[in-house]
Amino acid sequence: MLSLGGHRKSYQDTLDYGTAVTMQHGQSPPASTTLSEMVANNTTSFAQHASDLQRTGMAQNMAAVRQNRQNCKVIGTSQHNKRVKSVQTVRTVDIFVSRLQPQTAEAEPTDCVNEMKGDLSVLDVSCTRLKSRYEDLYKSMHVAIKVDAIDLQKAIYLFMLAESWPAGLFISRYPQKTWTTKR
Repeated sequence: MLSLGGHRKSYQDTLDYGTAVTMQHGQSPPASTTLSEMVANNTTSFAQHASDLQRTGMAQNMAAVRQNRQNCKVIGTSQHNKRVKSVQTVRTVDIFVSRLQPQTAEAEPTDCVNEMKGDLSVLDVSCTRLKSRYEDLYKSMHVAIKVDAIDLQKAIYLFMLAESWPAGLFISRYPQKTWTTKR
């Protein structure tokens, strides 16, 4: 007889443990159950369950935990409750527009943005003329579009679509300045 974990087990029980691999998950045997009874009942030992979790279930389980952590943020949408008001958060979508004709006025890209916005709430559009390498051939502009923070991803998607802008224009995100603090 062998003594395993405070229980007396026979040599046959230790041999039966090798066949315990085919047991089902999620069931725990009673404390007085021998290994041969576990195999007969088709249940999983703790060690087997732990190795199965390491092999397959841990990554899936952690993904579910991460997803639950991300889902804890809520943005209110009620139109009836007006007792408390939120601060309007404004974000800017900066776009670089190039290959415009040299005689293009600064109001024309603004009109283009207002035409393509559809149902998107655009708060302000400002255009700034940039110095082009060959000013007699083309003009470049920085277009700053201010939108509500809730609509930021939708605005970026809309204003970066090739179908939104006239044919032949070069459109890209305008590079943000890197702010450094002096120490």
